[in-house]
Amino acid sequence: LLNQLLIPFTMLVSAVWLRVRSRWQERCGAFFIVLGASISVIPKIVDVPDDSSALQNIAVQSRWYAILFYALSNFPMAASSCYKELTFENQHLDVWYLTQWVSIWQFLISFIYMPLLVLPGFSSKQGMSFAEVVDSFVDGWTCYSQQDPDCARGGAFLLLTGYCGVNVCFKTLGLYLTKHGSAVLNALSYSILLPFTTALFFTPLLGPYQEPLTRDAYFTFIGLVVTLFGFAIYQLYSQQVGESRRVPSTPLLSPTPA
Repeated sequence: LLNQLLIPFTMLVSAVWLRVRSRWQERCGAFFIVLGASISVIPKIVDVPDDSSALQNIAVQSRWYAILFYALSNFPMAASSCYKELTFENQHLDVWYLTQWVSIWQFLISFIYMPLLVLPGFSSKQGMSFAEVVDSFVDGWTCYSQQDPDCARGGAFLLLTGYCGVNVCFKTLGLYLTKHGSAVLNALSYSILLPFTTALFFTPLLGPYQEPLTRDAYFTFIGLVVTLFGFAIYQLYSQQVGESRRVPSTPLLSPTPA
């Protein structure tokens, strides 16, 4: 649910940094998209296994600073999308080329954060020793290469490789939306995925993972309708994709010729 804060963060960064004007109808559409995504997860927040209240249960299981840090993580994501939008407009840049180098740098930089795994609260409640971190990497490779019998029966190699392939296509399509549309449009598309993917679990396409139609399903489908309504409003009142909506800057005064 906190991921939906990406929309207001992106709209804010676009307005301040890119000086992009947004109509009140577009802001209204973005609000309905966030509202629909929030409705779809209401049962997961309200329904608790014990007799305590939902707020008390959340307070016990969660730490306020962890929620705050996770919510604020939407700001660098929004800034990154707006920076890419600005770069796409100022110079020609191939989307696949950008995806390749982003993936390479993310892969390399992720190892810099590896020492944080030994701190309590990052990888586990008690933290991990450096030996356990190395063992975790080894176990992961053993599972991926299907040297472990359980991983081999589950098809870990095909599942993880397929996931990486789908993820690359997903991120690349998001860059296409940013390049030919805007960073805000990309954030809105991410928000629409929440009710869609939740509703997908009620279909026979998931096979043994199909969820039964219960009271919670009504919240999912209501959230889906509200989200689609908000996206329709945004698309209806947004200006043509690719059209510049920047606030015109004041031209520099030049001396008149004598």
